[in-house]
Amino acid sequence: MKHILLNACLLLLAVAGARPAVAQAPPDAANRFELQTRDEGLLLLESGKPVYFHQLKEKSLDGKWPRANYLHPVYDAAGQVLTEDFPTDHRHHRGIFWAWHQLLRDGKSLADPWVCQNLQWLPPESDDGVEFAIVAGRAKLTVVRHWTTPNPAGNGDKAATPSLRVVEDRSTVTTHPLSNGVRRLDFELQLRALVDGISIGGSDDAKGYGGFSPRIALDPPVEFRGRDGRVEPQTGAVAAGPWLSMVRLPQPSGKAAPSTPANPSRPTSSMSHASVTIFCHPSHPVPPAWILRSRRSMQNVAWPGRQAVALSTKEPIVLRYRLLIHPQPLEKAALEREWQTYSTEK
Repeated sequence: MKHILLNACLLLLAVAGARPAVAQAPPDAANRFELQTRDEGLLLLESGKPVYFHQLKEKSLDGKWPRANYLHPVYDAAGQVLTEDFPTDHRHHRGIFWAWHQLLRDGKSLADPWVCQNLQWLPPESDDGVEFAIVAGRAKLTVVRHWTTPNPAGNGDKAATPSLRVVEDRSTVTTHPLSNGVRRLDFELQLRALVDGISIGGSDDAKGYGGFSPRIALDPPVEFRGRDGRVEPQTGAVAAGPWLSMVRLPQPSGKAAPSTPANPSRPTSSMSHASVTIFCHPSHPVPPAWILRSRRSMQNVAWPGRQAVALSTKEPIVLRYRLLIHPQPLEKAALEREWQTYSTEK
């Protein structure tokens, strides 16, 4: 397997605004994929067309809701943008992200990563902090970040550091070659505590939302379908099986597209009309619970829910998901075949 390592020097050049460097795919992939460093992160291209942007550098809106370590924009096969960042209804939402309301040490709150409070995602620091490789014709990008919070001990201990590294976040996004207009993005998220006593949990209410969350533009509107048919969003989590499809609904004849999208920085004309299906790998710690919203919000595989779970300092918790971006709705049989294929992948 041929690896392309983007070392810390390369990333520093990118952040400093140097000419974008290009990590070329090896010849066995016919140079189909390439990874470019940009001022704020990494842009993946397939055959010269954008697939997604991985936000490495912290960004904010007028100094508020600082965030990093997520994917936005994510593009469909037609080159239209699927995701939203800093939407007006929930400024803390950001592209394809994974975050939790509760970040605790010994049961006491350290930060609220979901709303971007008291947390920083340190840039990758070592030669293997960012790794790009072509594996079996697929583009595999791994990024390792450390979550840091203000150190509670710093208030009364002069020897204590002002910040505390609490979690190692190792995310791998594997991009399959485009096939018949269908895009497959596989996510593997590994979370390991860096100090004892760390736990994470969803919102501390009956909803319990938190975890893997795509913020997909919902104009045109969507209908949710699971293994057993149509799924109606509820206030809390719903059971819909191992996959959930967001199917674009046809617009009534003569109805104009909305003039004010949730993210005004992105023109309505650039909004993707693709449908999206989220698959939860059978290795998931528990069967998926889905937080669904039909208007101006994210969709969420709610794990672990309201009750926080401990992170080990030795073995990471591993969460795996597939995002299927398809130009037309797919029948249940096709989605079941996709699920069966994905479920057997190690």
